[in-house]
Amino acid sequence: MFGGNTYTFNLLVLTSGHVQSGSMAFTGTGTAFVNGGDASPASWALQGSSKTGFKFTLSSSTTSAAPDGVSAVALLGIALVGVEALRRKLKAA
Repeated sequence: MFGGNTYTFNLLVLTSGHVQSGSMAFTGTGTAFVNGGDASPASWALQGSSKTGFKFTLSSSTTSAAPDGVSAVALLGIALVGVEALRRKLKAA
């Protein structure tokens, strides 16, 4: 609990890990929840050594979905029509 909020995290993927005598470092991705709300994609890291202690960090970010293929083609078509109309207007002037 931090600042009156309850945070939970589901670790899904370990993307890298390094261990040597007295120290370690791991990173990965997962899903974070605040107060049981909607899932947010998150990245995590655990690193440290027996001399300095260990630190766990979590960063969450929102991602925007890329337009699907049909939307992308429609936007490209509209742009090309606009370029052609501008070309014809400039040619006539």
